[in-house]
Amino acid sequence: QRKKLNLDIKNISKWGYNRKEIYFKKFEKFLKKTNYSNSEDIYTLGRIYMNDKSFERAYTVFKRDKNSDYRNLFGVATTARFLGKYGVSINYYQKLLSINPNFYKGYLGLGNSYKMKGNYPAALKNMKKYLAYEEDENVYIGMADIYIAQNKYDSAKNILEEAQSKFSNSAKIRKSLGEIYSKLGRG
Repeated sequence: QRKKLNLDIKNISKWGYNRKEIYFKKFEKFLKKTNYSNSEDIYTLGRIYMNDKSFERAYTVFKRDKNSDYRNLFGVATTARFLGKYGVSINYYQKLLSINPNFYKGYLGLGNSYKMKGNYPAALKNMKKYLAYEEDENVYIGMADIYIAQNKYDSAKNILEEAQSKFSNSAKIRKSLGEIYSKLGRG
C-alpha cells in the first residue's frame, strides 16, 4: 500500500510564510521517503510551488520525476522558461511533445521559448501549431510582435487582420492593428 500525504492545497495561498515552509518541508520529506516515485505527488507539489511563484523550487521538484509524466515535463519546461533557462525549456518541451504531441499547450510554451532565444521562425511555427488547437487572441498578438521585431510590418498586419476576423470585439487586437497601420502610414 502506498504512503499518502494529507494535502490542504486549497488553503496554502492564505498561509503565512512560516506555515508554508513547514508544509513544504514536510511534503519534500515525504517525496524523498518515497524516492520521488509517484508522478502525481511530484506534480501536486510542483503545482503548489508554481501557484506560490516559487519557480526555482517547482523546477527542482518537477525535474525529479523519473517516469516522464507529461505534466511534470510541462512543469519543468515552463518553470525553466520562467527562470530564463530557454535551452533547457526547449529540450523539455520537445521531449513532452514527442511523448504527447496533442498536449497543445506545449507548442505555445515552445514557441515562447524560441521567441526568447531569438529563433523567430521556430517560434512562429510552434505558435501556429498551438492555434490549430485553440484560437487565442494573445497568441496572434505575440506572433505580430515577432514580426515587428523583424521589421516585417506587413506580416504583422496580416496576422492581426486574421485575428480581428476571429476576435472582432478585441480591444487589444484593435490597438495593435492601429499601431501597425500607423507604422505603415495608414493611420
